[in-house]
Amino acid sequence: MRRGELQPYTVILVVVGLIFLFGIFFLTNGFNHIDFNNDPLLDSYAGAQMKSECNMACKASNFQTYCCKNFTAVGEFFRCDNTRLEMNCTIVCSGVNC
Repeated sequence: MRRGELQPYTVILVVVGLIFLFGIFFLTNGFNHIDFNNDPLLDSYAGAQMKSECNMACKASNFQTYCCKNFTAVGEFFRCDNTRLEMNCTIVCSGVNC
């Protein structure tokens, strides 16, 4: 064996060691850096359409649509003020009569 050459066993040990270190990293805190979206409402086509319509109602200050209209998505009824839609709207629905 010449100077500077690595044995195959050494290369295998280095690769296994790196895999082990990456595994420990992801098991301890690595998965905290990955954002998992587990809400089927936002992943569905109907949810995206609803969020789009709610955005338009918010920009137009349409209180009736934003606060009173019921949308159907993933087998449930929603209004635009539902927190699952993650809307950033300043409309307050508490005083709106539907």
